[in-house]
Amino acid sequence: MRTLILNGKIGIQKLKEIFNEVTDELEFVKEFKTNEVVISIFGGSKFMFRTGDYVGVVFLIETYEKMQRIDVISLGGGKGIFNLKYGAGKAIENSIMEEIEKVANKMSVEFKEE
Repeated sequence: MRTLILNGKIGIQKLKEIFNEVTDELEFVKEFKTNEVVISIFGGSKFMFRTGDYVGVVFLIETYEKMQRIDVISLGGGKGIFNLKYGAGKAIENSIMEEIEKVANKMSVEFKEE
């Protein structure tokens, strides 16, 4: 799991686009709203040739008035009796974080990894 804190916001639609670019399919979207925060959850998967299996990917996005917190979680994707992952989940997490950071830089949104 990797977490990025944005001092500002990237729109949910742009985050969906990033998710779709990195994963094979956006399989699940759910949104919860309160007075202080909007919580968005995206779920999907990507086939990884290095393991010959799918890796699950989840975005958990907390959107506040002036900031966003984005958790990127990979799961599964192991191979064989020892459940070897060969870094497949971390590779997806890294790809997603790089894309979010590129968009944040273009939008002049400050960010830090937690």
